Amino acid sequence: MAKWDLSKLPEGRKPLTDEWFREKAQVQERIAELEAKLAKEIEISNQRGNHIEFVLTPQMSDLQFQIKDVKAQLAKAVNAIDGLLAVLPDDEGPEIDYARTTLAEMKGESDE
Repeated sequence: MAKWDLSKLPEGRKPLTDEWFREKAQVQERIAELEAKLAKEIEISNQRGNHIEFVLTPQMSDLQFQIKDVKAQLAKAVNAIDGLLAVLPDDEGPEIDYARTTLAEMKGESDE
């Protein structure tokens, strides 16, 4: 089994921490909650005959840009990990198995 010395990797190449993934998941959950709440409010208002026109404020536009940036970074990280795992043998050990399982979950390919 290969041992990886991650401390020798350049700063931009170090693995993302579990905290980073937790924060991104929390942001995604919050966005989903707010989108659902907004959709419900619009539906209720439209049922009452008050048609709502949705206008982006500068703060909302900035948040959308940040979300797109985070999604792009996450996609880039997933692709990098996917590429790395594609060239590793299947019997590298529990760390590689964990990385493969986590990547499958992130890509929605998990059996669980």
